[in-house]
Amino acid sequence: MKNVYKTKVAALLTVSAMLAAGCSTSTSGSVKDTSSSSTATTNTSSTDANKANAQLAGLKLDDLVKYDADDTKVNWDAEKSTSITLSGAGANVVKGSGAKVDGSVITISSAGTYVLSGKLSDGSIVIDAGDDDIVHLVLNGAQIQSSTSSAIHVKGAGKTVLTLSEGTENVISDGKTYTGQESAKDGPTAAIYSKDDLTINGTGKLSVQGNFKDGITSKDDLKIVSGTLNITAADDGIVGRDLTAVKEGNITIQAGGDGIKSTNDSGTDKGYLVIGAGAFVIDAGSDGLQAATSMLINGGSYNLRTGGGNAKAEPHKEEQPPQRPDAQGQTKSKENEQATPSTANTSKSTDSAQADSEDSETPSTKGLKAASGISITNGIFNIDSAMIRYTVTAV
Repeated sequence: MKNVYKTKVAALLTVSAMLAAGCSTSTSGSVKDTSSSSTATTNTSSTDANKANAQLAGLKLDDLVKYDADDTKVNWDAEKSTSITLSGAGANVVKGSGAKVDGSVITISSAGTYVLSGKLSDGSIVIDAGDDDIVHLVLNGAQIQSSTSSAIHVKGAGKTVLTLSEGTENVISDGKTYTGQESAKDGPTAAIYSKDDLTINGTGKLSVQGNFKDGITSKDDLKIVSGTLNITAADDGIVGRDLTAVKEGNITIQAGGDGIKSTNDSGTDKGYLVIGAGAFVIDAGSDGLQAATSMLINGGSYNLRTGGGNAKAEPHKEEQPPQRPDAQGQTKSKENEQATPSTANTSKSTDSAQADSEDSETPSTKGLKAASGISITNGIFNIDSAMIRYTVTAV
């Protein structure tokens, strides 16, 4: 039987298993379930979980993510910027320094502001600057398509800030297969790929087609400050390693894998997914929002569908009604067969082992998922997972 849960959550949801649609966490706060009951499960001991919950509840978004002047800078001075016009199979550096064109590859090698406009039919933008260089890349009505690699590839920089110019529509797409060094194990995996910090801001629109694997990936911090993003990805939509943060924006994702995620699970101070606000529409084959460690959400609206939604879920195994003792104190099964305590315990252990085995083999299709915990102080959530459908309002 498939259930639809409508849940109202008051004040604070810390490490919410109900929102996670089966996430391995526990719930604190006032929760009212308006339909049948739900059981929260955890993979950690109660002591460890309580410690994690206490630490998470004490954190604020500002403790985990800082948006500095470079992150929020959306304006540029045309006289001081390098202007690049894309035209078919090539490009032209109209004015300024720091960029060179080699066929259909435009390489940026130093700090500065670079304004891109026009269409590049089969090429890429490569940023290969110094470790402390801040590269401000402005998409001013740019279409960049690559058939053999990432369309925007940050090989090195202190930080790359990608600005979506006001009133513009920009399109980025990569190939279904990568060639040469691009296909190496540690090579790029996304239409927009950065080895260092990456920030996206501005009020324009960006469409990303991740044909190879992911839509947007940073192997360091990934921040989305603003903008309208429409991402389609063969695998994951948006991926940050040490930190994935969204200040605000309108984000739509169609992903074969996860929607938005962080991946660094090496320590408690990394791998956070932090969202302050925004409007999110995510249709993911796997998890909707996933954090390698902890997830903090302070607002926003979320329409999440995972694993094809509840309509495509496998029928859930019905639970047997509670057994009642007879006059002699013996429990009887539904078929009136006697079961001794040892038999019942053995059966329970077998069922538990079978359930664990099934969970390990079943792809994760949770709405929200975090290894350590989830803290939500505000937001509206509509979650339709392959496990259970939820409508949740946190106020």
